[in-house]
Amino acid sequence: MNHTLTITASAPAASSSVIVFTFQTVDLAPTSHLYLYDGQQSFDLAGANAKNLIYSFYSGQAVVNYVAPNDVYTGYAGYILNFNTTVCNGCSSTTGFCTPSGECKCLPGYNGTNCAQSVAYNNCWGHGSVTADGTCSCQGGWSGLDCSVCTNATCAPTTCGGIQTSPLGLFTSTQTNTTSCNWNLKTNTPGSVMVLTENSNVQNSDQLTFSDLRLNVRDFSGFSKLTPQLITTTSSVNFTSSNSSSFYNGQYYSVNCFESCNLNGACFPTNEEYGTCFCNNNYQGDTCQQGICHDGCSGDGNCNNGQCVCNTNWGADCSQTYCTGLKSINLVEDHPVIITDHTYGTSSANFTTCSWRIYNDAANPLNAHSAISIVFTRTQMGIFSSLGASPTTLYSSVESTLGGFANVPLPPRNLELDNSRSATLTFSIGSNNFQPTSGFEAEATLLTDCPASCSQNGVCFQGRCLCFPGHRNSDCSGIIDPDNLTPVYTFNSTIVDTVPDYQWNYYVVNLPYALNGLAFFFGQTTAYGAPFWTIVPDYMGLPNFTSPMYSSDMAAGFRYDAGNYYIGVYSSGINNVGSVNFSLAIIGGCPDDCGNGVCDGLGNCDCNECYTGVFCQYQICDPNADYDAYSYRQRLGAAVAILFIIIVLLFVCVVVVIVVQRARANRLAQQNNVPMTEMVSEQPQEVVSLDVLPPERGLEDRV
Repeated sequence: MNHTLTITASAPAASSSVIVFTFQTVDLAPTSHLYLYDGQQSFDLAGANAKNLIYSFYSGQAVVNYVAPNDVYTGYAGYILNFNTTVCNGCSSTTGFCTPSGECKCLPGYNGTNCAQSVAYNNCWGHGSVTADGTCSCQGGWSGLDCSVCTNATCAPTTCGGIQTSPLGLFTSTQTNTTSCNWNLKTNTPGSVMVLTENSNVQNSDQLTFSDLRLNVRDFSGFSKLTPQLITTTSSVNFTSSNSSSFYNGQYYSVNCFESCNLNGACFPTNEEYGTCFCNNNYQGDTCQQGICHDGCSGDGNCNNGQCVCNTNWGADCSQTYCTGLKSINLVEDHPVIITDHTYGTSSANFTTCSWRIYNDAANPLNAHSAISIVFTRTQMGIFSSLGASPTTLYSSVESTLGGFANVPLPPRNLELDNSRSATLTFSIGSNNFQPTSGFEAEATLLTDCPASCSQNGVCFQGRCLCFPGHRNSDCSGIIDPDNLTPVYTFNSTIVDTVPDYQWNYYVVNLPYALNGLAFFFGQTTAYGAPFWTIVPDYMGLPNFTSPMYSSDMAAGFRYDAGNYYIGVYSSGINNVGSVNFSLAIIGGCPDDCGNGVCDGLGNCDCNECYTGVFCQYQICDPNADYDAYSYRQRLGAAVAILFIIIVLLFVCVVVVIVVQRARANRLAQQNNVPMTEMVSEQPQEVVSLDVLPPERGLEDRV
């Protein structure tokens, strides 16, 4: 798991800013890293386990980069960070720096409201004299406004390093081929030490390191000036170089705060004699003397003079989420409680069990019919993990173990109350020489916090009802009628829809005939979320959490008999995105496995020899008969060719007859000197008149 947080304090021109990070706790796995950097200084809190860490950054931007490997290290709290940004208008970073109190603190050699006035600081460090105008005239190779800078061998010491007990002093390195300086600061001043660095020549191959007791290990290289560095009074500064042209110039001064901020904060410099306390997240007051009880001690303890007195098994800050013993939770109306737990065990770890007793001790106790709703917002169950509840069963061992391990969501449930008006949730973890990652996060809410207690047909979550499968409406009073579901009438269809978090969508698919090899292709079009889907025959009723659930495609290979099927799509609510867009394509499958053919994967049958029809159900020849050397396809081709020839010959004959008749008619018309059209029309009249003439008349006509 990786994430990056960038904090910016934008300052106008000729102004400066400061960003202060306060870590209430840092609890990292051995292989995890927490990087802090601002372009110059960088920290790596690798595998740190500490509280109340404070860091300051003066470059206008600070970055937090958390890098945790995807392994079994889940028994760590991560970190809790608070930050503060301050901008000092008119405070130039070349002459001063901004403090968290909003003051402009001047660098040595400057003075005034915005540090615009040059002065002879600290009597020119004994390396020069103060002139009439109040500035320094440096000697002996020293330079700078306050004669604190050494850039040549004339002023460079022959050795460097040692114990620094003075409340202020200089860091001046030697200028040799091999330089190693280590200054140990032991100023004996309660507060902090501010280190200022400028006019240096530290190359990329050199290294300057600041180390103090607050896990501040800062490495620098390749610079001439650094932003101010605030470290503790017991610290060390180390400079190493193999370049004769490299040199380091720095100076420090102690910052004294009253009561040393009671060791509950950092002491920052001001323009006064004493500094200002910047308290960590658990304390307040001028000297960080007053404790703060955050969030009512997480609801799992009592605040006593600013200190949390925590309930059993909830840890020193009342936020312990590890699997430890029995924890009690007082659940009141309109105040849901987040329950979390995670663990890390080795291969030799034994089984561990922890429980949460959820009860209500308000003036109006829970009535006998009330229940506690449990909605799991994260589950990562190992194969040796299980969840249970009393007085009623929450999950079977198979359901919670296999379901969680397969990343199938644990369904929301209601915990019925016992005679003491309480219910207990139990989480068990075991390794048995195999230690998976295990844990969960759930929200517990009184069922009565939702309308009509969700009609006992759902659970209450964040003020709304999440209905059990088969129910609907805002109070789960409605029943879903399977006959009114959105139909998908055929295979080779696609469902595109949106399903709300922790809810079911249902659809019905009608298969007109049995299919083998039906495949389902499932995808989500929302970037986040965790939808699941399932399919069951209609005689089993609407799908629920006991149905086989899938989160991806299901390849062909199952047989589906003819009839109706219910498809259910469920959104587990992971990442709390509100709803998830999805698509489910139903592809392929052939009727009755094509019987006497092969399915092409698109729902079409490629029939074997001597069979035809949509399902290859019709036999048109004997595939076992001996037809000399000709195969069935050859014979069929020959028959088609002969039939084509016969049709062509018949067509030619018809054309010939028509042509002959027309030619004969033309000849007769020419002999009688009558147009063919007239001859054709008069010939029937001659035939009729001859039939009705008497014999005598006929003889006369012939004479």
